[in-house]
This record gives sequence, C-alpha cells and structure tokens, in this order.
Amino acid sequence: MAGLTFAALEKAAANDPKIKERVNHWLFRTAEEFYDEEKDPNERRNLINDPAYQKEIAAMKQQLLAQMERTSDPLLEQFRKIAK
Repeated sequence: MAGLTFAALEKAAANDPKIKERVNHWLFRTAEEFYDEEKDPNERRNLINDPAYQKEIAAMKQQLLAQMERTSDPLLEQFRKIAK
C-alpha cells in the first residue's frame, strides 16, 4: 500500500464513493477475515462471525496453526491468541 497505485487510489477516493469504500476496506480491515470465494469473489462480505461458518473456520484455523508450528512461523504466538 506504499506504492504509486495505492496513492492514486487514495487520490481518486476523494471524488468516487466506490473507490473510497475499497480504499477504506484496505486501510481499516479486521484482524480476521473469511469469505465464500464462490458466492463473493470480490470479498465484500466478511463471514468470520457468521454462525453458519464457525465449524469450517475453526478447522481451517487448526490447519493453519499446525502449519505455523511445523515451520516455526515468526507470528505463531500472535496467531495462537486468535486461534482459540
């Protein structure tokens, strides 16, 4: 987000509400996100708190946690705080 493209988007956002919405999405996004890529390929609806997806989200968090442990990921301890 430090490149010329993002700077141009920020400038365009001053006059275009749709671009402003997208810029804000990148600037103020939540710590966790989960999207249905088939139904929402542009990732507009974050499903991280949707009860219908909690089982799948929990399983994916455990898979990611296991991978992070195998690879000694430097963000492992931070991830453990949200992977509960």
